Amino acid sequence: MLQPLFIKATSLSDAWFQTLYRCVEQGRDFTIDRGSFEGQKRLEFDFITIHITHPSSIPLLPKVNPALGFPDPV
Repeated sequence: MLQPLFIKATSLSDAWFQTLYRCVEQGRDFTIDRGSFEGQKRLEFDFITIHITHPSSIPLLPKVNPALGFPDPV
């Protein structure tokens, strides 16, 4: 059954982190059956809508803690 998800965020950074949190919390497993990532599992949403109330707030890009070991999303 289709599970639509709606996120209301204040900035692009807030939207990014809310989306990641909701994906871990409510995302469903998807097993890739073809291609170079065959056999891996991913989390996915059925349908998502994100409303950003202040899209031009600075900083535009989300900042990830460097201790986590992966770069900021671009």
